Amino acid sequence: MRLALALLVVVGAVSFVACGDSQGGGPASGTRGPAADASPEAAVKGRLLALFAAAPAGGAHVAPFVAYKGKDDARRYKEAATYAGDDVRQIDRVADRIRKHLAAGTPTFEKAETRAKGGESWVAWTITFGSGATAVKALYACVKAGDVWLLGDIDG
Repeated sequence: MRLALALLVVVGAVSFVACGDSQGGGPASGTRGPAADASPEAAVKGRLLALFAAAPAGGAHVAPFVAYKGKDDARRYKEAATYAGDDVRQIDRVADRIRKHLAAGTPTFEKAETRAKGGESWVAWTITFGSGATAVKALYACVKAGDVWLLGDIDG
């Protein structure tokens, strides 16, 4: 499991650098946007790999990758959540779900789907974690918020 997580961290850092981040690293680097020439699908895949690399470190490291979904309509799906106040429960739930998925095994990105919904641009990736009888399939949907893609929903 440690080898798989170490490999995931390395792959995530490499993929994220390819999506426009000039340096790998902590949560602050996770807030940078994709390169202008990257397709939305490639940019979201890079963000998700960086999110997966950050998830084992906990909520504060996950928050910059997750869309705010609280009561403030002016912020909802328009900016990243913060690891404070009401956002803490949301972020902890997201981090727990991601860690459970990662525990099943290395993610394999199956297919991407791009949609416009409510005036927002969304990219959803179907991802299989692990293989065989213990594999877990999930749909990770990201919303475009300014110049960055943020996780908006996990189904599965």
